[in-house]
Amino acid sequence: MAGILDRKGTAGVLLGISLARGGEESYLSQLYQRLRDLILSGQLSPGERLPSSRVLADEIGVSRNTVMTVYEQLQAEGYVAGVVGSGTRVAAVLPEGLLNAEADTTAGGSSLSPEISQRSQAVAEMALSGATWLPAFSPGMPAIDRFPFATWSKLLSEEWKNPGLAALTSDPGGYWPLREHIATYVRGARGVTCEADQVIIVSGNREGTELAARVLLDTGESAIVEEPGYAGVRSALTSAGIHLLPLEVDAEGLMLSEMSARHQTAKLLCTAPSHHYPLGGTTSLARRLAILDWCRKNACWILEDDYDSEFRYSERPLPSLQSLAPSANVIYVGTFSKTLFPSLRIGYLIVPKSLIQPFIQMKLAASGPTTMVSQRAIARFFDGDLFYRHVRTMRKLYQHRRAALVGALQEYLPQLVIPLQQDAGLFLRTELDGGLARVGDMEIARRARSLGLHVEPLSATYMGKQGKQGLIFGFGAVDEDTVVAHVKRLAGLLQQTLNDYTG
Repeated sequence: MAGILDRKGTAGVLLGISLARGGEESYLSQLYQRLRDLILSGQLSPGERLPSSRVLADEIGVSRNTVMTVYEQLQAEGYVAGVVGSGTRVAAVLPEGLLNAEADTTAGGSSLSPEISQRSQAVAEMALSGATWLPAFSPGMPAIDRFPFATWSKLLSEEWKNPGLAALTSDPGGYWPLREHIATYVRGARGVTCEADQVIIVSGNREGTELAARVLLDTGESAIVEEPGYAGVRSALTSAGIHLLPLEVDAEGLMLSEMSARHQTAKLLCTAPSHHYPLGGTTSLARRLAILDWCRKNACWILEDDYDSEFRYSERPLPSLQSLAPSANVIYVGTFSKTLFPSLRIGYLIVPKSLIQPFIQMKLAASGPTTMVSQRAIARFFDGDLFYRHVRTMRKLYQHRRAALVGALQEYLPQLVIPLQQDAGLFLRTELDGGLARVGDMEIARRARSLGLHVEPLSATYMGKQGKQGLIFGFGAVDEDTVVAHVKRLAGLLQQTLNDYTG
């Protein structure tokens, strides 16, 4: 028997295998490791035949089942191959040879590493914030502490107890009763002209923006974005392969007079006319009409981001762009992240009649329907008038919280300039003056985060030119009883920072 194996030299090798008896490691594990080592060391060559399971079991004093199990494991991992009529042989190409191919740097060899897409690199360069959320001054964060979660939990629980087929099979456009509620709501609150079939439910503002870009533009085409502006819109467009053309914003909105020849090629114009982020202003009626006129003459779509128009504190908002030209080329974007809570991830688009099917088909292809149970719970939130009552309550609360923040800043941080014409939303823009401007808002924001204070640097919202130096404060999640303490801590930090920089 040994003579037959010696024709390939295998018997001599295998007879040298010894297994530890009575130890913690099983015979199976030891035998697997010994054979694998022999193969990888080259003592068992590619194509070399292994002894039968019966012979090897007799030679090393283990059961045949143990040897068979080890052979099966080695075969599954690619170290050996079973050949009909020829037994088990060492594989011609070993797994380690494939896994370590990149490490092979022998003369004449080459190794090419695949690269990520330029689109992904562009999104990465935007340095979107992924840091842990801090409640003190996070811009745009609503008063989660005042949301009626007990009622919300009850609605969700009731939906899950008896969801029915409709809750488990999603309409690609969204839950129809919710679409009807949204159409009624935006008609009354924002003057939007639409019917329920024009409402398309999406998984948040960013998905809505990217979906619009994929429907309306081809990869490499251009979109006009506000400068400064919201990074979420820019990242959504960039991830869709769209080239961004920043256009400066002043107190009245987008400055069409500053357009260059490049802007004339844009296929999409993105704007937040009701409440600009981060400057906090409102686009004037004259500028709104000019935007509509320019886009009509240049065959350019408009993406109107109306993310927090529910919260105005001194006067009613101007009409939406969509309401000024309901049959034109405006796609209206809304969200529940400010009126309810951000992690809900439910938003909506209102599209022209001619674009209903293109948007629905693209959503199906790109991400599929939005989760249905949450939609049903929101619809029930509307049914009982809970939504409208909650918005009214929050509007009054935010007005008080905004006033508390302004008062605290004026008393303890007078060196921060608070520009006028900021009477809406959940954030407040300030500008740095004197020595603080020389320190820089990025450094101040970094130091503030170490104290648990989340102020956004204004300069980070600019794409191109050197941006203004300032800090953006969110007040929605900061109650009146703690805002003074937070501002005092920030004041101390700014004084220490100035001392560090001036010596």
